[in-house]
Amino acid sequence: MPQEPDVLQDTVIDLLDVPDAFDGNDKFDINLRLSYEYESRSAAVRRETNVSQTGLTTGGYLVDTLDVATYYESTQRLTPEINIGLFHDLAFSIRMPVILSNTRRLEERGDSSNQPPATDGLVGEQLFSPNFKSPTRSGIEYLAMGFDWGVMNQFRNPARPNWVIGFEGRFNVSKPLRACNAEPKEGQVQCAHEADINRNGVADDFDSSYGDLAGEPEGNFSGEQNPGVSRGTTGLEGHAYVSKRLSYIEPYTGVSALFEFQNSNTAYGPFNLEGSLVNHPPLRGTIVAGAAIIPWEQPEKYRRISIDFRVKGTYVSEGRDYLMRSAPVMK
Repeated sequence: MPQEPDVLQDTVIDLLDVPDAFDGNDKFDINLRLSYEYESRSAAVRRETNVSQTGLTTGGYLVDTLDVATYYESTQRLTPEINIGLFHDLAFSIRMPVILSNTRRLEERGDSSNQPPATDGLVGEQLFSPNFKSPTRSGIEYLAMGFDWGVMNQFRNPARPNWVIGFEGRFNVSKPLRACNAEPKEGQVQCAHEADINRNGVADDFDSSYGDLAGEPEGNFSGEQNPGVSRGTTGLEGHAYVSKRLSYIEPYTGVSALFEFQNSNTAYGPFNLEGSLVNHPPLRGTIVAGAAIIPWEQPEKYRRISIDFRVKGTYVSEGRDYLMRSAPVMK
């Protein structure tokens, strides 16, 4: 009796798609993928204060935090990827995410510019303007190389699920992020060096107010820095995913973990202070779950349409990370 081609049991999930080689008549497989991603974030930024006040949202209770600003960030990313089959369900992959545009800004939130200062400020002093804009960044985010192994394959044994494990190394190949201001004050540069106290791009000598340091230069630098685009870290990522195709539906789930180690030539260096307990980037653990629906396919011609519904949740541990001004801060 005629049977359905085995390709109907092949996974449609990109996370579990592992090319192979030297497998029967299939001597070599290579997958080329180009993906586009748009990411948008926003969040309220608040600060502690010694001025408690009541509010409608607090039900009459005193609150000790006040609005500072609203944070906005948008990123457009293009990622070319090559997966090369090495043996049965074993593949080597190369990815290189390219950030087309990354913009970040702070906008005044409510009446934040007129609110009382923090406890360490002088009476009536505004410590900083809540409005801020970083320069638009673009470039290679990192270069990733790794391996994937299909421990189980539903295509080979219909009684088993698809199970893929793998790891990849992420290497910094471009300028790391630096603290920059797209709209600097008169006499200042956009991307000053960390030692440039007045941000004018010149290693000026300290004046008499610095005591014994009077006459010494701010540091050994000249001009300004590149805004940068990468995180300036070397990363190791491990993952495991499992799925099971049931007719025209394929549910799946999986986990991944990312460990990062800061490079010496990044903004992490000036903050690596003796006595600080956490000087490393945070650990990120991610859980993913979803289901793909295949409403139409022609297996004899290797054609199909799939719709993938996916949710992700990420845990970020304590550590130093890049935030609005693109300098490491404690989270």
